Amino acid sequence: MKLSPKFGFALTSLSIAAAMLACSLFTGAPTPTVAPESPTPESTPTELPTIASPQPTIDEAAPTEKNTVDPNAPVPAGELGVFNINVYQDEYDYWYFNALVMNNTDRTVDSIEIEVAAVGANGEILYSETTYPSLYSLTPGEVSPISTWFWDENFTADTQFTAEIVGYSSTEIERSALTFQGTTMSEGGGYLNITGEVLNSSGQPLNINGLAAATFDATGNMIMAGSASADIGYLDPDQTAPFRISLTSPKEGTAVVSDYVLYSDASISETSENYALAFLGKRDYIDTDGFYHLVGEIQNNSSVKLNIRLIAGIYDANDVVLDADTVDLPIYALAPGETISYNFQNWTALNNVSDLAQNSARYTVQWDPGWTWDTQYTYIDLPYSDAGYEYDDFWGLVFKGKVSNNSGGSVSSATIVINIRDAAGNLLFTDDAGVYEEIPDGGSADYEVTIPIELNFDTTNLIYEIIAKGELP
Repeated sequence: MKLSPKFGFALTSLSIAAAMLACSLFTGAPTPTVAPESPTPESTPTELPTIASPQPTIDEAAPTEKNTVDPNAPVPAGELGVFNINVYQDEYDYWYFNALVMNNTDRTVDSIEIEVAAVGANGEILYSETTYPSLYSLTPGEVSPISTWFWDENFTADTQFTAEIVGYSSTEIERSALTFQGTTMSEGGGYLNITGEVLNSSGQPLNINGLAAATFDATGNMIMAGSASADIGYLDPDQTAPFRISLTSPKEGTAVVSDYVLYSDASISETSENYALAFLGKRDYIDTDGFYHLVGEIQNNSSVKLNIRLIAGIYDANDVVLDADTVDLPIYALAPGETISYNFQNWTALNNVSDLAQNSARYTVQWDPGWTWDTQYTYIDLPYSDAGYEYDDFWGLVFKGKVSNNSGGSVSSATIVINIRDAAGNLLFTDDAGVYEEIPDGGSADYEVTIPIELNFDTTNLIYEIIAKGELP
């Protein structure tokens, strides 16, 4: 649904390449961990669609204060607008549209809708879609990246790209800035990763509604932008958490990137519920395909069933964050007294940047109060038959079997968790799989769980356990 403009805000459609704003945002210019292979181009590649636009004047003074507008900003005073557009293709020829949106009004806005269009040489619309900024809300003077991608073979060098604000709402929030620390850039596998840590130095509890980043060349033109793929939703005062923002690289490489800016949408919150959760053990390893894993177990010592999200960070010896990842537990309702295992394995930086995992000195795991709550979901234990396991050179250990339902009613789905332990009971490896179909009373379904393991691990005489849970409708 498109929202009507309120409070007399003017709609604007800008297609300009502006220098980076000098505002109260974190900037940094570290050397990427892995240097791009392609040579440094002197300018934006000419084969990409051109964006003809004037260069605005940027005010290098202090950031605009709340409830004021900046007459020298790249967006006209009193308006909400888009600037610094850049479009490129990745190595698979997908198109990426990136820009910045600025709130140069005297009111806080949210629910911003932006219509992005590709316009042909004769003014015909080749493609259009509605997208949204990386940050949900913007106070007066604030900026957020915009990033979207699409596939289309009709674009040529004459194609122009535009962005128009087509809807938004006015709101009120108590904004608070975050402190960024331990940041770095790394590149590999077609991604440029910006990683770091956020610190709540405000003295008050904060909701973290979003984190984002944009990269720039030496002249202030934006190259890539995107929102965090791993971050936390809530921080108590003085609490920290890692984050990762992974940006898809242009096919020409990222040698032109010389700087980046971090953006945050954080607001003052009520104190979150402090559930009693215990971490019973953590272990990291690299599997036979060279992918990094961080496994462990968490126990719910509270009095309510919980849906829990975890976030983990990998740090080097200088407390620089190498990577971050988030994971939801295999079941969405961990009952009081129950314990379940977890497996962090979607590490975009560690799994794609050559030798980066070798710099790991420590790791952290914490639960995210912003995405953890008491829930009404109910799981029951299900009987199962174990058909054993086999070793696959590519995938690892493959466990197969059948899960049954004898509950007296149907279950809407099933989850099977397999834990491999050593002789002392310590968790070595774990993974899970789901049966995403209803299992009637008396019925059964096949399951298959694949667990990546370490190179040269002895797979004979495995000690493992199987946990089968059914979700009630």
